[in-house]
Amino acid sequence: MFKYFMITILALGYSTAQAAEDDRIEAQVRNAAEEQGLSCDSGVIEVEATTATNKIFYIASCLTSAYNFSSVLFALNSDKSLNAVPLSSAILNKKSNKIIGWISSTVVFGELLYVHNKKVFILSSKSRGIGDSGEKTTYSVIDGEVVLTKYELDNTFDGKINPVTIFPINRRPSPKR
Repeated sequence: MFKYFMITILALGYSTAQAAEDDRIEAQVRNAAEEQGLSCDSGVIEVEATTATNKIFYIASCLTSAYNFSSVLFALNSDKSLNAVPLSSAILNKKSNKIIGWISSTVVFGELLYVHNKKVFILSSKSRGIGDSGEKTTYSVIDGEVVLTKYELDNTFDGKINPVTIFPINRRPSPKR
């Protein structure tokens, strides 16, 4: 199956030598994504480069169904090798919407984006195409590590986007006695 990859470089002053290096890294990301098991119905994988807290990350994403994606996050090491970054996800009790455990994987279900002005990665997946239900997970880069910092769920199927924050648990502090 033919697969097309696109890389977006977020930098100014782009040189020919840099373009050749980016092509080499793009091929490396493409191969690493396939080795991680990133499989695309559309055959199209998009790769985006971003710098978060002085570390370069690459996001490989592809459409896997009518309205959802699969994604892999890679970190570029100082020796120019790539490491797939495992991302944590919540395991929920579907009746109570309470977290009953965690799972970590390098290939995640959903579209992973980097939000520059907030300096976070956001993984979002839809439960149906109009987007009125689904999950949104926020990851921050803390001390060079990608850490889950917020998990939101909307399982209302009511035509509105109204997620509830499941993690961190938003509670009022207990009164002091």
